[in-house]
Amino acid sequence: MVWNIGYNNSKMKMLEHHCRVCGFNNYPDNFWEGDIPMYIICPCCGCESGNEDYTVESTKQYRENWIKRGAIWLDPKKNLKNGIYKNR
Repeated sequence: MVWNIGYNNSKMKMLEHHCRVCGFNNYPDNFWEGDIPMYIICPCCGCESGNEDYTVESTKQYRENWIKRGAIWLDPKKNLKNGIYKNR
């Protein structure tokens, strides 16, 4: 999975707009700023940045469990009918 990562020029911190578990693009809000989680809950998979995605192993485990449960959207209103979210 490719992450959409930007940089905050004033602080030169890496910004992550995509969920580490499912790839949901949360722009303009960030899930992570550098190594600091923003504790945002993903409307797609329900992962809270900084908790379920803190390590590579925890991210893989959460993704596996989410898929086993049917990969159901936490907030169906955010599930766009077009584009990347339809084919996640």
